Amino acid sequence: MPGVTDAHVEREAFDTDYWGEQIAVDMELDATPAQVSDVLDAFIDRRHDQNGAPQDAHVTLGAGTTDTDGDEFSPDAPPLAVPAGRKVGNPRVAGTLVAGAAAFPGDNVTVTGSNWSVNARADGDDPRTEIDRMIETVQADDLLSATKSFDLTAFAGPESDERTVQFSVFDTLTPELVQRWQDLSPHLDAPEFRALWLSPEWIELRVRAGEDVKPRDLTTQRYGDTLWPMLHATLDTLVAMPKIAELTATNEWDVTAPEEGGGYLEDRFLKIRPNLRPAQDRLDRTWNAEAGRYLR
Repeated sequence: MPGVTDAHVEREAFDTDYWGEQIAVDMELDATPAQVSDVLDAFIDRRHDQNGAPQDAHVTLGAGTTDTDGDEFSPDAPPLAVPAGRKVGNPRVAGTLVAGAAAFPGDNVTVTGSNWSVNARADGDDPRTEIDRMIETVQADDLLSATKSFDLTAFAGPESDERTVQFSVFDTLTPELVQRWQDLSPHLDAPEFRALWLSPEWIELRVRAGEDVKPRDLTTQRYGDTLWPMLHATLDTLVAMPKIAELTATNEWDVTAPEEGGGYLEDRFLKIRPNLRPAQDRLDRTWNAEAGRYLR
């Protein structure tokens, strides 16, 4: 097919009479939306021809390989798309993939029938400037700025001490949502900050208050002076969001957790439910109560 550089089809047996297919197609980096849409249509045709057997199919742009062993969502993965549920949705998927690959060269752009995402690694240890760049890039692109649902994710720093920001859009990129990010971003320079997920309906904040700060030790008396400036800014942002919005703050407190498969243990020490209602704390700490007083 025009624009295709390589294709790989592999049958996967689930039992003696039940099987599915894995299909990977790599296309030229400058493939047109029409060419990509034709490939996505071919995936659907093949699934129908195989009597609806389960299919894991995707198309990449400029990958140079159809090897599927890598992480398809890592920042250095090639642009990738999967077919929409029906052929009528494939031109939109293909157009978004081509536009996203052109707008974010070298970054990982992934497109599905319902949304798209871009993952990028920032220089240095601060992901905020990368999110600013991503937002400006979307705003400058007529097609991408008109899409309804997408995620912009930036990673920064070494893997063992990585900082992450994910900015999610559910119903087009509104000035109000951009303003919430711009209001909150300057307050994320605390060394304890590790991750933020900001969407129209929730804020998820992750911090590391210090080495081995167990949940019962993470009290407002000990760590309030350190964490409240960032938390207050987050609460200020929550107030400007719809009433259904929620906020959670989690401390990553122990890296030695082999029984959990490695990584950090998590302590959700602050939660504000819809309508700005503080949750109860199972350890009777005062983060939620003091946040409630601040909101009032």
